[in-house]
Amino acid sequence: MLNKVYGFTCELRLEYSLTRRPAIGSDGFPRMEAIPRCRTYARQMFERFLLGGSDPFMYRLQDLWLDLYQAPWAIPQDKEQLLTDLSVKVASGELFIYRETDLSSLGPGHYERSGPGAPPEPPEDAPRTSTVSPAEGGARSGSVSAIPVAGAALGGLAMAQDKAVHPTSLEECIKILEKRRTEIAEKGYQPKYTDDELYEMAQSGQPVNDRFVVRFSPAPSVDGNTVEPENYDGPMAHERNSGRHPLWMSTFDQIEAADTDPALIAAVFGTRYEPDKDYVLYIVDRGEDHETNGSDVFVPTFENMRVKLKSEFAGELDPEMIDKVMTEEYALEFRQHWSDFNVYLAESGLDWKKSFETDNAEKFAKDNPNMSKEDKVVFLTRHAVLAEIGAFEVFTGNGLTERYDEPGRPGALETLDIQHNPDSLKESISGGKVKAIKMPGKKST
Repeated sequence: MLNKVYGFTCELRLEYSLTRRPAIGSDGFPRMEAIPRCRTYARQMFERFLLGGSDPFMYRLQDLWLDLYQAPWAIPQDKEQLLTDLSVKVASGELFIYRETDLSSLGPGHYERSGPGAPPEPPEDAPRTSTVSPAEGGARSGSVSAIPVAGAALGGLAMAQDKAVHPTSLEECIKILEKRRTEIAEKGYQPKYTDDELYEMAQSGQPVNDRFVVRFSPAPSVDGNTVEPENYDGPMAHERNSGRHPLWMSTFDQIEAADTDPALIAAVFGTRYEPDKDYVLYIVDRGEDHETNGSDVFVPTFENMRVKLKSEFAGELDPEMIDKVMTEEYALEFRQHWSDFNVYLAESGLDWKKSFETDNAEKFAKDNPNMSKEDKVVFLTRHAVLAEIGAFEVFTGNGLTERYDEPGRPGALETLDIQHNPDSLKESISGGKVKAIKMPGKKST
């Protein structure tokens, strides 16, 4: 039985505690967990602990495994098996992961049991953080949608609108970024909007009226060699064989506070930053008449996705199945299916990139004895949305990105533009529709 609080640091120097007993917040309710109870999320988190350098030889993870499984003769020496076993415990609710601000305050971290088989009360000096309880209408622990809507009572949306910037040209966008660079150098990075304000924006139902939207991604490459964006003959993102070209972005207003710092922008977009990679921040001009003739940019909430996907996949996907897969309830189920699907591919000797292929998804569904006939249809519908639109298993449907450096916290308002047969980057940049800001990696400086 686990009787310790284990502390780990990830590669971004963020601190986490792990315990088998749920921690209680100062409001008397369980604290919000750092990640959803999902094997895929848990596996990613344990990988991050190893990248953080706090446990380079996996000794502490093996100690954690021993406390959980109580089988010293079977401690995994193989990283893959060790992380798989630990991830299973997180997914099953037998191991909890919490974000901390100061691990040193945990002390030795031993909890005393209050009775045979009973979970102990946390000690007085245990870390405590307020959260939303399910009894108060909070969403599932660990999801971004658990953010309380306190801003509604405070007129948060109106307050947020007062902070917005409205540039009228790409050149003005660049000047705003330069100003932010000076402010960050003097005061450090400060998020522009509060969590409540972001949540209100996403749930307001208002259309995306911003003229300028932004996309952050690794620099384009051909045969492994980086290509200058203005010389790239391909589109900005991955164009599917169907001609669909989904662009997951945010508005310039949401991102400008991060300046052009690739690590900050990656964190806000919920993307892992790799210092050796070259990145590009694309600022897209939808045009002066964007509100009437601009591209169809929308906030990808579950509700908006249900409407858009029925139109986008008319004649391809059953509208009733779209309604079923674009819900918070099925999102949790799909994450587990997706994790199982990737295990299935690995055991079949296939690379994870093969997960996008319909044939492989159909084989997995056919071979899965735990899926009913309807389950298989629903899974394949959701798989089609993932493969064609890029709504991965981590898609929360709340219209917000999730910060990579602070799992469970919103990063920015998310937008989606499903284009068809797009122009090349070369054409878009030369035509003045896109400004590409290059962010070279360490190897290029």
